[in-house]
Amino acid sequence: MDSLRLVVQTVIKGLKLITKEVEKFEQQLDKLEKRSVRTGAKARTTRKRRGRPPKRGRASATAKVLEIIERSQKGISTAKIKEKTGFDEKKIWNIINRLKKEGKVKNIKRGIYGKA
Repeated sequence: MDSLRLVVQTVIKGLKLITKEVEKFEQQLDKLEKRSVRTGAKARTTRKRRGRPPKRGRASATAKVLEIIERSQKGISTAKIKEKTGFDEKKIWNIINRLKKEGKVKNIKRGIYGKA
């Protein structure tokens, strides 16, 4: 009878430990869910992939900037691109740097960009 009691007590201790671990796991899950709601996890899953074609009827910002640069014969400055597109300077710089990495745009002079 004592050995049976000892086995039952050991099982109970094990179940209590498992219960505590499950509760910790649930708390961590709750934290992650709250964080994903605050930061907009949906935005992460629907983020635009690079190399994906633009939506129908709307040209992407990169496509607009590239088109403006390609149309300029002597090259164009970021100020002129800003005038034509209405984009802020940081967005234009990011687009130009991405296009330079892709080999589609090159520096003609300092601050002047042209088709590569």
